[in-house]
Amino acid sequence: MAVRKRRATDRRVRKTDARLHDALMSLIHDKSYESIAVRDILDRADVGRSTFYAHFRDKDDLLTSGIYEALQSIRSTAAASDPFAWFSLPIFEHIHRHRLEGNAAPIEGRSALHSRLQRTIEELITDEVVRRFTRQRLGPIPAELAVKHVASTFILVLNWWLDVAGARSPRDADALFRALVIPMFAV
Repeated sequence: MAVRKRRATDRRVRKTDARLHDALMSLIHDKSYESIAVRDILDRADVGRSTFYAHFRDKDDLLTSGIYEALQSIRSTAAASDPFAWFSLPIFEHIHRHRLEGNAAPIEGRSALHSRLQRTIEELITDEVVRRFTRQRLGPIPAELAVKHVASTFILVLNWWLDVAGARSPRDADALFRALVIPMFAV
């Protein structure tokens, strides 16, 4: 599913979107993603059902939109200095802050969140990875496979860091991720 790239120019639309995103994130910290119903989001955001469906297809669309917008804001500042793995350290730091505050998402809901995060990362890095593969002619590996490799390796390292190596810093986790994927592009 491709992420909708919509630019809400109307202040009311942006405000409603923000309330819905905030409500979903707040609920994710309280219970697993799978157990959250659209009604829960509506109640927390104090938004009507028709308004919700005018903005989003379902809670998955809302989540994907929120991830996409968060990564786009990171990308605008980080991609110039790091066009390839710009997303890694900011995500590790974001999660680390939430863990320190005691606001980490429950383990039960992590799979759904990480699945959408992976797809959004794939979408956002595709152009750069394809450009590098085309420019460097990197052997028999299809660029599309490299995109999936980078995004899934990030999720693999993220899960490992959360489950096993939580005492390591976000910078350590980022360095491990980069050590696993950057050599592919260093030809």
